[in-house]
Amino acid sequence: MSEKGELSEAIKNYQIAGQNKISYTHPHVVLKSQKEQHLSAPNFLIIGQVKCGTSSLYSYLTQHPQILPAIKKEIHFWNNNINQGIDWYLAHFHSIDSEQNLITGEATPNYLESQKVAESLFQQFPNIKLIV
Repeated sequence: MSEKGELSEAIKNYQIAGQNKISYTHPHVVLKSQKEQHLSAPNFLIIGQVKCGTSSLYSYLTQHPQILPAIKKEIHFWNNNINQGIDWYLAHFHSIDSEQNLITGEATPNYLESQKVAESLFQQFPNIKLIV
């Protein structure tokens, strides 16, 4: 959908998919209904090399009851989809209120390969935790 220029509809659909995923993977978590105006940023990124265990690490982390998975593990925003805009990226994460003791993140190994990715990422999220 996002390729067709229907970005707001794509964001809405990502948020619905995210809610459905969380109700399945973390049924104990009750998320407030997401609104396009309230998009949450990821708390962490797993970066590294392809075939070096990032999928396993992400799977282990997101089994923790306080770590919510993104809609998909590898979003490839910072290296391939940055033209979609930051709201498109943020729609892949769940809206988490500050009083909830939850975090979310993604794993895209290829982020490690580019200095440009590092600069853009730090500029947007200076406090994000990187797991290499």
